[in-house]
Amino acid sequence: MHSATRKVNSSKLAKILLVSQLPPPFNGSTIMTRTLVSALQSSGHDVFLVNKSFSRQSDEIGKAYFRKLLGLPAFLIRLIFGICTHRPKVMLLFLTNRPQSFLVDCCVLAIVRIFRVRIICYLHTNGFSELAARNVIFRELVKWAFKSSNLTVTLSKSMTEDVMPFVQVDRTRIIRNCTVESQSPEPADALSRFNHKKIIFVSNLIPSKGYVDFLRLFYALSDEFKELSGVLIGSPTYRDQLEHLRSEVHSAGFSSTLKILGYQDHETISKHLSESSVFVFPSQYAFEAQPLVLLEALAHSLPIVGYSSGQISEMISRESGSRLVAPGDLEQLQLEVKALLSNLDSWTSASELALIAFNKDFSADVYRINWQEAINEVV
Repeated sequence: MHSATRKVNSSKLAKILLVSQLPPPFNGSTIMTRTLVSALQSSGHDVFLVNKSFSRQSDEIGKAYFRKLLGLPAFLIRLIFGICTHRPKVMLLFLTNRPQSFLVDCCVLAIVRIFRVRIICYLHTNGFSELAARNVIFRELVKWAFKSSNLTVTLSKSMTEDVMPFVQVDRTRIIRNCTVESQSPEPADALSRFNHKKIIFVSNLIPSKGYVDFLRLFYALSDEFKELSGVLIGSPTYRDQLEHLRSEVHSAGFSSTLKILGYQDHETISKHLSESSVFVFPSQYAFEAQPLVLLEALAHSLPIVGYSSGQISEMISRESGSRLVAPGDLEQLQLEVKALLSNLDSWTSASELALIAFNKDFSADVYRINWQEAINEVV
C-alpha cells in the first residue's frame, strides 16, 4: 500500500540508535540519514546518532586513508558509549558494500549483538552478492551480517534480490527514498516552462554520472532549438574542473546559453528545477539506486530523460512521465529530449504524471509511515 493517508496500527515508540553519516559530504546516503532522523523523530521515536564520519569529501568515499584507520577506535568507543547511555531497543545501520567500510560495519554488528539490541540493516545499493564473491572471508562475513539482522530494508525489488542468498524473504522490506518537501510550480507556469526550453543536469561531476554526455546533448540540441538554454550543477571532483568545463563550453560557443554553476544550495537547485523544461540524467553508474535529485525533479513536475542504469527503471518510467534509454545511447537520449521539447501536449502530460508519481510513492508522509511499520515489526 502506498497511500500516504493509510493508518499505522498500534504504533510502537522506541529508543533507536542510528549508525550512519550526516553531511558532509553531500550524497544520497548522508542526506537520507538526515531525512530518516527527521522522519523517526516526527513519529515520536527517541533517536541517537553515532556519526560514521570517515570521509570528508565525496572523492574519499571507498578509499583507504591512514586518517580513517586512526579514527576507527574513537568511532567504536562512541558506539559503545552511545549504547550504554542511550540503551536503545533498535539499532538502524546503513550497511555498505565497499570492502573497507563493510568490515567496519561488521565490527558495529558484533558490538551491538553483545548488547542484545534489535538490528535493522538499511541498504542503499546492491553489490553484496558481488562482495561475497570476492573470497571466502567476505562470503562468510556477508552471510553473518545479514543473519545478524532482524530486518533488512532495501530501496527496490532488485536490491532485495541481490541479498536473497543471505536473508529470508520474510525478513526484508522495501522502503523507497523520499524528498522532504514538494515545491510544485503553479499550473499557470506550465506553458512558460515549456517555452523556456531549459534543460538541467544535477549531480556530482564524476565521469560515470554523465556530465560529458549532457554537454554533447546540449550542443546537438542547440542546432534544433535556437532558444535552448541549460544549467549544469554539481560539485567538482578535482581542482580546476569547473574552469576546464567553462573553457570547453566557451570554446564551443555556448557560454551565453549553457551555465556551469558547480555546487549550489538546495534553494537554488529548487529554483532551477521549477524553471526547467526537462531534467537530463545520463548516468552510467552501475549501482544507481534512487537518486534524490530525481525525486526533487518529480516533486517539481519536471519530466526526466535519462539512461536506464542500475535500478533507475524500477524508480521511474513512462508512467511517471519519464523517458529511459539504454545506457550510453546518446542518440536515443537526444531524440527523447527533442520529442518532449517539441510537443506541448506530450510535455504537459509528462509533467503532470511526474507529480502524481511523487505524491504516490516518494513523499515524506509515505516514507514516515513505511518506517513506522518497519519499527513495529522488530520492536
